[in-house]
Amino acid sequence: MWRSPVGVLFGAPGGRALPSRLDLFMKWGLENRNLLTKLRHQSTDASKQSESQMHRRVMNDKFAIRNRKSEIKAPCAIGVWEAWRLGVRLAVKDWASRRTILRRCLSIIRHPSYLITWLTPISYTRQREFAFVFENIARHKPCPGAILDISSPKLLPVTVAYTHPETRLDSIDIVEGEVLWTTKAKTHLNLSNLTPTVADARRLPFDNEQFDLVTSVSVFEHIAPEKDGEVPAAQELGRVLTPGGVALLTVPFARVYFAEHRTGRVYERVSTEGEPIFYQRFYDLDLLKQNLAAASGLQLVSLNFIEERFFSPDPHRHLANYIGKTRGQRLTFGLFYPLLARIFLSGPKPLEYCKKPYLACLVLRKTPGVSS
Repeated sequence: MWRSPVGVLFGAPGGRALPSRLDLFMKWGLENRNLLTKLRHQSTDASKQSESQMHRRVMNDKFAIRNRKSEIKAPCAIGVWEAWRLGVRLAVKDWASRRTILRRCLSIIRHPSYLITWLTPISYTRQREFAFVFENIARHKPCPGAILDISSPKLLPVTVAYTHPETRLDSIDIVEGEVLWTTKAKTHLNLSNLTPTVADARRLPFDNEQFDLVTSVSVFEHIAPEKDGEVPAAQELGRVLTPGGVALLTVPFARVYFAEHRTGRVYERVSTEGEPIFYQRFYDLDLLKQNLAAASGLQLVSLNFIEERFFSPDPHRHLANYIGKTRGQRLTFGLFYPLLARIFLSGPKPLEYCKKPYLACLVLRKTPGVSS
């Protein structure tokens, strides 16, 4: 029984409470204090439980996205490491299919090129070009509705499709073998949102304003003929892009224009009688703006350049020609491509800060209200 201090001092025997206002007030205060303490403990327990439930829900969502079973639209941030990991996974899976363990081991001894494929899914220069594309997808179009890739190295569209399962992605190439590889990768990774197609960039088989994002890594410089061969492709690029859509392009660059020619097979073309045919052009600044930006009818949002450092100042000589041309070079240096790219190739930056610009990186946007 509660004993009033007033009753103890001045009250009845046993300290029973006197019917005074002070006793009632003190009893009311003690009860309220106990009630507030109880409510505070309940609130703390509830908040801990809600935090635990929220943490559990976040972890479940991350697990679902990683296993491609989530219904929410939450594309992953893409990095070059993600593309490299997918490239190795596809190479190993393609090598291991339809082979016994003994035949797999013998095939590595007979064909060391398998190791080259595993170690170099992304070449030296593509390390920087892929990084440029991935960073600008996150910056300009993190959740595109539809993407078109024009003849880029096929690991690029495969990686984008894998990390954006809710986005439709069309990948075209004029070389049938490249499309076949993309189809196999689609099957291995179960990419229902990826559609590989044999097509010519100068005559795209799509209606006007179909894509929010277009990517093309080191492609336009190869489109023949040498003089203005890429102009129809640039016009098609502007036609299929939606208003507000973004195009991400990379091409070789030099302060003074020059072109390279080769003998034998050059993509869909073959030289006759051993005569060299056009292989690629190194753009200068005027040709970039005229044949790519102006011809496409798109707004040039940014134009930056990847510089080659600590190597020959001659624009005709590049480190890639000494570490990635032959199988032996790729087997020797392939594992070090990420490190070599960080050392010898800069990130995209303005032309005035480049001593030897090597690759041009363009971000183009279709102005809203401009129809194709």
